[in-house]
Amino acid sequence: MKNNDKIIYWGISDTLVRQPLFIAWMDEGIVFAGFQNEENDGLSILKEEYPHTSLHRDDVSAQKICHAYEQHHSISDLPMPLHLVGTTFQQEVWYHLLQVPLGTTISYSDFAAQCGKPRAVRAVAHAIARNPVSYFVPCHRIVPAQGGTGNYRWGTHVKSLLITKEKGDFK
Repeated sequence: MKNNDKIIYWGISDTLVRQPLFIAWMDEGIVFAGFQNEENDGLSILKEEYPHTSLHRDDVSAQKICHAYEQHHSISDLPMPLHLVGTTFQQEVWYHLLQVPLGTTISYSDFAAQCGKPRAVRAVAHAIARNPVSYFVPCHRIVPAQGGTGNYRWGTHVKSLLITKEKGDFK
């Protein structure tokens, strides 16, 4: 099937951190999940990443996907698999992000070491930044060793909200 034969469904869901989440999926699984804000419009990002696809809005299904995940904060609770498109290296990093426990944070350097790439901190950080499903694959749990939350594609305030919420209300 060619890219222009594909259909991508998308919708916007509320979240436990009270930030709207843009979710997109196709037959293979969830391809994108990012927070909506002034600087980041999920539909524009989707059109750029998948320029020759047909797009169909479905907020009800997006709500179901998000709320299923929020029950236990496990991708095994999602009603469909993740379909992550990236390099082998990126996919390895994204897999390791799933191993960082809920309610914890880890420094970029320690995380790179856990990935088996202790000398590739910048490359690991770049792969983290390219995570297309950031709410479901928790890149927000990786923080600078010197303190603070560090950068986050969806805004540092959203990263702080996620970290704070996970350390308390999600347990």
